[in-house]
Amino acid sequence: MCGTLLVTSGLASPSAATLTSTSSLAANVFGTGAWYFLHNSPTPPTGTTTAVNNLAMGTPTPTQATLYNYDTNQDSLAGRVITKSGTGAGDATLAHYANWRTAAFASSQLVNGSVTVHIWSGITGFPLAQKGVLIAYLRDFNPILSTYVEIANATLTDANWQAGSATWVQKSIVIPVANYTIPGGHRLELKVETTSASYANMVIAYDTTGYPSALSLP
Repeated sequence: MCGTLLVTSGLASPSAATLTSTSSLAANVFGTGAWYFLHNSPTPPTGTTTAVNNLAMGTPTPTQATLYNYDTNQDSLAGRVITKSGTGAGDATLAHYANWRTAAFASSQLVNGSVTVHIWSGITGFPLAQKGVLIAYLRDFNPILSTYVEIANATLTDANWQAGSATWVQKSIVIPVANYTIPGGHRLELKVETTSASYANMVIAYDTTGYPSALSLP
């Protein structure tokens, strides 16, 4: 099992369409490597949105304090719900995943070591003492051909996902990568799914000052 990092934010249930975070970016611990924060569209978020694919991840830190509902076409919860599926990185049903891409790299980018996905999440409804599952796929996207190469993936399964917390928890999904070079002009993609092994659908939070979910490169 991959390691986890638990940080509580002091909020109640995400059942409302929006939540205002009382956490600050300084309360989160970041490393010194290359960090790509997960953003919504538009960013900074200005209100609720429908679920869309191919979101951006980049170096600007989130500035919005309010967590909005990012998938009004699917539910009324704050954040983004990931419906149980686990059919793989090629799953094209939008309710089953969320994905983000970097801008195209100006030159080739070597990735060697542990890529870590730092993601604020929960089981829908935040039930205690239940199993949660998230899968993180890293893919090399060629924007000219619209093709993908899967670099690596990792699954985080935790029998007590909420760890006693009735709100968002921060988890770390560590993805080992061995000497993979992303060609110049390509983009790095992160795709997140869950599986039927999860107690219920998962929900994720990102692009706010209190929930700055991000991907860090070694």
